[in-house]
Amino acid sequence: MPVGYRPVPCDSYGDFDDDGVITYKDVSLLEAYLQGGWPAVQAEAEKLGIELKIDEAEFVRRADVTGDGVVDELDLWFLRDYYSGYYTVPVCPKPKPRRSVIECLLPRLHGTTPFVRIDCLRYYRKVGLASTLECLFPRIYCLLYYRGEGEEQQT
Repeated sequence: MPVGYRPVPCDSYGDFDDDGVITYKDVSLLEAYLQGGWPAVQAEAEKLGIELKIDEAEFVRRADVTGDGVVDELDLWFLRDYYSGYYTVPVCPKPKPRRSVIECLLPRLHGTTPFVRIDCLRYYRKVGLASTLECLFPRIYCLLYYRGEGEEQQT
């Protein structure tokens, strides 16, 4: 997939400009909403040359990627994370990708998060996207779960 966008994870979550993909524009619109509400989103859309085809209620629905009923910094973090190529958003089913042994053993070479365990415990465990095993022992979890030799266990 070309750098600069990702497909919409599910049900238009995170796609505020209705182009079918998540781009930096979508992330910018959510940042604007958190800083100044709907008027700031409209101003940012005009600045980016985007014609908004959704109203504020639909924007809020699509922005709540954690599914907790509140649009906050955590939603922005997950959208940025998704745009950067990690995981999916919490409201969508988590895919089970097949990873190589090298990706499991050397995760920092395949991502931009230097502190994988801390980020996992701080964000993913908080909303129930990750198990304790996955956060504390990511290499073992990856080898067992993503290589298909074991089953995921929630602890």
